[in-house]
Amino acid sequence: MAILWSYLRPYRWLIVLSLVLAAGAQLASLVDPIIFGKLVDEYALRRASKTDEELISGALQLLALGVGVALLSRLLKAMQEYVVKLVVQKFGMQITDTVKAVSLSSERITILIAHRLSTIMHANTIFVQKGLYYAMWRQLVRERGPSPVVSPAGDPS
Repeated sequence: MAILWSYLRPYRWLIVLSLVLAAGAQLASLVDPIIFGKLVDEYALRRASKTDEELISGALQLLALGVGVALLSRLLKAMQEYVVKLVVQKFGMQITDTVKAVSLSSERITILIAHRLSTIMHANTIFVQKGLYYAMWRQLVRERGPSPVVSPAGDPS
């Protein structure tokens, strides 16, 4: 956990911001049903006690408030998702840089299991699972030029 925290520490304020945005989005989404409940209680069930003008203006105000709260909730959620993606991207770049630094050391043999080809482009030897990923790797090699030795997994070459 200490290693994970050492990578995430520079982004702690973004993580806090993300949590605050998530809490705000949840709070707004919890207020929305209260607004529509008041709309039903005040303007649908107790119609007889209000004039037509009061019914229309009150219902429209509550509908506008409900739509505004729903939009606010969605905006906060979108902002939270953006901040989380930003942290994940920066965290991933930091991890990739660390992996490259460790694996480029001539004193070590490093075995990586990667789901992005860009993470292992610097490797001396790469084993790629047969199928779609092998075809993607071949395409990438054609586009980028010379590459490390590539062998399909299970094919000793």
